[in-house]
Amino acid sequence: MSASPPPEIPASPPPIPPVQFGGPAALLAPRKPSWPKVVGILGIIFGAFGVIGGAQLIATPNIMDFQKGMMSNMERSFAEHRSSRRDSEMFPDRRDTEASPEGLFTMFNAMWDTPEWFDTWCRVGGTLAVLISGFYIIAAIRLLQIKPGAVGLFYSAAGLAIILVLVKVGVGVYLGSLMSMGVVMNGVIGGIADIVLFIVVASGSKEMFARQAT
Repeated sequence: MSASPPPEIPASPPPIPPVQFGGPAALLAPRKPSWPKVVGILGIIFGAFGVIGGAQLIATPNIMDFQKGMMSNMERSFAEHRSSRRDSEMFPDRRDTEASPEGLFTMFNAMWDTPEWFDTWCRVGGTLAVLISGFYIIAAIRLLQIKPGAVGLFYSAAGLAIILVLVKVGVGVYLGSLMSMGVVMNGVIGGIADIVLFIVVASGSKEMFARQAT
């Protein structure tokens, strides 16, 4: 058997393709800002709390009527019990200690002493709060999805929410009762959160929304 000739080695081997890099343009490409995600998630959470708060405000007159009736029954029972004790003269030395619940009843009555228009305000203001909070959630979702026009939509929703908060605080201050203190505090906290998100959206980069619009 004759030996086979060795394989021929090509004079010039094929060139190795160069490794592709992104280049300076890819390294210098701007990162996608994270503020739409943060504002969108927080906006959904704040909007959900706003819907719950609006529903509670709508139900406030019924809750107050129930609490008034319950306290009235307790006050009546206490008065009857105290009268029976005095008639029997079994505990004449406890008259001073029995005066404290009367102060408690007076405090609760003062807390629920609201003007006639307050029930109407609760229903109207609560309905507006539910509608505006729902609009707020929709705007936050569109902001989270980087949809065209989402920034302007969020501006409108946050602006309406801030206006409603100012109205709530004004109503609470005008009432000047113990119950209004909670309304004012909740309104102030919610208004600060809305203003912060509004500022974040206003100061954030809008390039990604401009690209989505083209």
